[in-house]
Amino acid sequence: MARRIGHPYQNRTPPKRKKPRTSFTRIQVAELEKRFHKQKYLASAERAALARGLKMTDAQVKTWFQNRRTKWRRQTAEEREAERQAANRLMLS
Repeated sequence: MARRIGHPYQNRTPPKRKKPRTSFTRIQVAELEKRFHKQKYLASAERAALARGLKMTDAQVKTWFQNRRTKWRRQTAEEREAERQAANRLMLS
């Protein structure tokens, strides 16, 4: 059994550079939000059409919807918790 000599990480490929954060125009965000309120999930053809219409890539639209669904789930969980706490306060008073 041969042992390697040297640092264990020296044969790794260097990490890839992180892409800069993409900023969307107000019009793009407004259209994405409007579509999100109608439909939380898009089929690939719908996503491609929306991306073309907003001059964005398919991946940008896909990522935006994934992030927006996460935000939506967190907000609805916080609202449910606030309602539960309010109901508990009413029952105690």
